[in-house]
Amino acid sequence: MPAELTPAVTPVSGDRRWLTNTRNDMNYDMHEAFGGTSLFASNFNPKKLRLLSGDLGQQLEVTECMLKLAIHFATFFKVYSFAYEGMGNGLRAKVFKDLVAKPTPRMVEQSEFRELMFR
Repeated sequence: MPAELTPAVTPVSGDRRWLTNTRNDMNYDMHEAFGGTSLFASNFNPKKLRLLSGDLGQQLEVTECMLKLAIHFATFFKVYSFAYEGMGNGLRAKVFKDLVAKPTPRMVEQSEFRELMFR
């Protein structure tokens, strides 16, 4: 495994439940959710997605790293998708146009998700 992907398998702050607990706090604890929403609304600049701070920024960073690790292992083990096998030109062309050729939202453009989606 490449060293730069180590954060995908390293517990955040040494706590292997951090991602789950943080997500649960935001989803199920109204006080945490309101605090997180207020912080996000007061600091967020869509032109500077990489500057997300706090738990949200940490979750974005770890999620991107996990996706890169999944792609690394899929490539290493030669995993492929059979989803497009046997499709005629019409349907495949429509799927390509709708899912691949369509412009991505600005937030996605600024994160590493775009790179991961279009490999």
